[in-house]
Parts: sequence; structure tokens; C-alpha cells
Amino acid sequence: MSTPLTALPPEILSCVVATIVSRPTLCNLARCSRQLHLCTIPHLYHHVTIEEEIWRGKPRNGQLRDFASSLIRTPHLAELVRHFTYVARLSEEYDEEFEWAEEIEEPEEPEGFSSPTLFKVDPDPAVKTAINAWSLSTEEANDWLSKLSHTYKCHHDAILALLLPVLLKVEKVVLDLEVKSDEHYLERMIGRVARRESPFDIQPPFEMLTAFIHSHPMFSSRRIDAIASLLRLPAIQEITGGFGKKVVADHGQFRIFRVMDTTLIDLDSSSSPVISLDLAAHSLSTVDLGHIFRAPKALKTLFYKVYPLACIKFPDIRHELEPQRNYLESLGFDYDEIHVTFYGMGNFSEEGPMTSFISFKNLKLFKTAALFLTKTENRAQRHNFINFFPPSLETLI
Repeated sequence: MSTPLTALPPEILSCVVATIVSRPTLCNLARCSRQLHLCTIPHLYHHVTIEEEIWRGKPRNGQLRDFASSLIRTPHLAELVRHFTYVARLSEEYDEEFEWAEEIEEPEEPEGFSSPTLFKVDPDPAVKTAINAWSLSTEEANDWLSKLSHTYKCHHDAILALLLPVLLKVEKVVLDLEVKSDEHYLERMIGRVARRESPFDIQPPFEMLTAFIHSHPMFSSRRIDAIASLLRLPAIQEITGGFGKKVVADHGQFRIFRVMDTTLIDLDSSSSPVISLDLAAHSLSTVDLGHIFRAPKALKTLFYKVYPLACIKFPDIRHELEPQRNYLESLGFDYDEIHVTFYGMGNFSEEGPMTSFISFKNLKLFKTAALFLTKTENRAQRHNFINFFPPSLETLI
């Protein structure tokens, strides 16, 4: 005689449910009985992925808003989330001119468009309570509420800053964004958590966060203070994304930049548990990079891509890597060809900067564009790369 599924011990039942990969199937199973509901819900919320199509600056369905409001009201479910992914893709009907227009009448909504009603007029009371508790001033709270009440634009940054601190046990956050945003709610929120400001000093979020991955840096770079805050998190091991500073003056080919605050300067050397950095950087100086490279206790992986508005002096960058030479196993450099200035690169002679990589005893992979180091695509010089690396090197790309 067959045994009913609900007659199985909870441990075995949980193992059975864990083999189900279809989310619709898990949802249906959770509706069958109270016992199956209790067993299935943790699996449903363990990995959460929200995908939204952005049409003319606003989401087609408002899933992120709905999910944020729901989890703020149900913190016991928020604590079940371990991996959170948010994907914002531009619609095929995307109009590039709209993105840069300062004043434009609201366009006619295409067929099938469902404008979100949540937050449209008055945010949920639980949302208001969270914003009032987490804001530093009445002005900030009113601005935050205004963003969440306005659905003509995406305002994903304001929503993510509200949602992520509720995910107290989240281990991995992936933001795959193809939309521009000038808002910095999320940076401010991560900074306040990292500094243990009230009310995050009692039950701080991100205590279990090990990976923060932010894709499409050319579309939506985080401010430079965001990486400083991420490096301070107690469990962080992997940081991927674009970071940059603000241009405050332009003198021909030379641009002057400034850091938004002093968070990089305040970073202590060998204080961060991060072991992997994959950075796409705008307008960072060698001093900025030095603060970032020295912060990890033992950095094993570093990939650094230079984006526009940058001047690169490789020997100085190599000097800032010195504290990590006994730990680095994978190292890579790349660049965007537009508006990147190289100077003082040296050459492949015995006095050149490449000779110093011989001391990187654990280096197994090195990836670079030859032009980044030599200012030339000369094939013979690329062939000589191998002469300037330690015997431990296994892959050269």
C-alpha cells in the first residue's frame, strides 16, 4: 500500500520538495495542505528572481514594488530569502530619445500594459513605518515616499533600498540592470548598515551577505562610496560591479574628479574578508584603487576594467597590488577604448613593470588586453608575456 506524501517525516518530505525545480509546481504543492505549505514555503523563498521589462522608464508589471511591500509586511518570509536577483530589461520598444528628454508628455500605454497600482496613491502603512524609521530626516522620508508613490518612472533604486534590508539572512544579491538611475538610496542604505547607524545597530542586515553582483556598469554604476561600504560588511567575499565618481570640471583632455565622501580614505588595510573583486571603474585615481586593493585581508581574484573618463598609469596600479602578491591567483585588466588615456606604461625590458609579477608566487591566471600594458598590439611583445610571470602561471589570456 502506498504511503501518503504527508505521512513522511518532515526531514524526508523536505528532501523530496527540494528536488522540485519548477516554481509553479512548488506553488501548487504549497496549496495542497498546511503541512505541505510549511514544508514548501522555505524552498519557494530561498531563491527569488524578479524580472521586469522597462518601457519608457517604467516597469510593465510592478513586480518589484509588490514584492517589497509584501515582504515588509511579512518579515518571517523575508528571512527565508538567501539569494535575491532583480533583472530590469529595456523593452524592445525602448525609445532612446525618451531616456534623455527633460520634459515629455506621458506616452500612450501599449496594449497589454498593466500599470502597477501599489504605491500609486498612498503607500502601505508598513512601508511608511519602515521609511520613517530608516530615514535620517523628515525631508528624506518625504522624498523617499514621493518616489514610491510615483509610478511614471522605475525608481528601482528607492525600492531596492527599502527591500534589501528586510532580507536579514540574504547571502547573495544580483542586480542585472539595463536602466539608468541618478538615485542613490541603495548606496546610502548600505553605508548606514556598514556604519551600524540606528536603527541598524540592533539587528543589522547584510550580516550573512557574501556576494554583491551589479551588472551593466555602463548603464547604472554605483557611487564610489558603495564599494567602501560593501568592503566593510562582515561576511562579504565577492563584489562585482561598476563604481565611479562625479566629474566636477573639464579642461580639454584632462578631467578633474572628486570622491563623494571620505569612505575610501577611512578604509583600514587588511580589514575586509572579500576575496574576489570584479570592478568596472569610472574616473578612479590610483590613490582610490590603492585604498580598495589594500582593504582585503587576502584577495585571490581581481579583474579591473577601465571605463571612459580615466587616465591609467600601470606601474602605480601594480605598486598598489603589492599587499596582495602572496594571495592573488587570478588577475585581469581590460579597458573601454573610448576616452581612456594611458601613460607611463613602461615596456617589457628588465626594468619594465611586468617583471614584478614574477614575485606573485600563487598567480595561476592572467588576463589582459596587450594595449593596456604596452600601448601596442605588437604580436612579438604579447608572445613575451610568458617571460615575466612566475612558474605557477597556468593560463595567460
